[in-house]
Amino acid sequence: IERSWFGGRSWKNSGVACAPLTFHMVSVTRAVFGDLPSGAGTVEKFQLQSDLLKVDIISWGCTITALEVKDRQGRASDVVLGFPELEGGLTLPETAAGSRHTPQARGIDCQLFRDDGSNPSLRRSEALGSGYLQKQPYFGAVVGRVANRIAKGTFSLDGKEYKLPINRPPNSLHGGVRGFDKVLWTPQVLSNGVQFSRVSPDGEEGYPGELKVWVTYTLDGGELMVNYRAQASHTTPVNLTNHSYFNLAGQGSSNIYDHEVTIEADAFLPVDENLIPT
Repeated sequence: IERSWFGGRSWKNSGVACAPLTFHMVSVTRAVFGDLPSGAGTVEKFQLQSDLLKVDIISWGCTITALEVKDRQGRASDVVLGFPELEGGLTLPETAAGSRHTPQARGIDCQLFRDDGSNPSLRRSEALGSGYLQKQPYFGAVVGRVANRIAKGTFSLDGKEYKLPINRPPNSLHGGVRGFDKVLWTPQVLSNGVQFSRVSPDGEEGYPGELKVWVTYTLDGGELMVNYRAQASHTTPVNLTNHSYFNLAGQGSSNIYDHEVTIEADAFLPVDENLIPT
């Protein structure tokens, strides 16, 4: 499978005159972001920068940690939620029913609630950390093998039933207990970006078949491209995505109630009251 996602502008040739092409130089820098516990590896940060956009991505979960874009006045602001370090020390305590979890994610007040005040992602007993190795709502990560929920952690494929770990009772969410967001990927620096790869072994988190995955981030002026490619040894469900949280007003803004989003799609997959695809 192969799919792409982008933020920015695109032009299609529809027979009309197009403006001359403008080329933007892209720089790629590499630095240590932090070390995993027990000598399990080093997490690196890759910064891709053009004159219009700057993005930071770490090799832990192929995670976008920062995305700075310029507004119409030319002022740059970080528009995604994330943490400044790999393993933070602050953990929010359990709160009483009806109160709010408000983790501070690099200056943006992260409040995840439905219009009725309920929270689809956080439960009363959960506590959030302030780093990527602690409990947190998948900030900026690539999730897989299967994004979203698999009802009761079971699915049938080619006449066989498979059982997956239940990490969001009663369902399996975003690939399971140790999904793609919780592993160290192998990076390769490109001229205008970075490519991450890993091999998910047969049976990982209950899924059949070995799966080779490549996630490529590239910059072209004011456009960030994310390309996903996967190759399976056997038939297996795959649904990869990036789990960034956006606040286009930038750091220090309290909510996104005035945001609008347009999805260029012919159809969408509805979910039920438990967020299970129908």
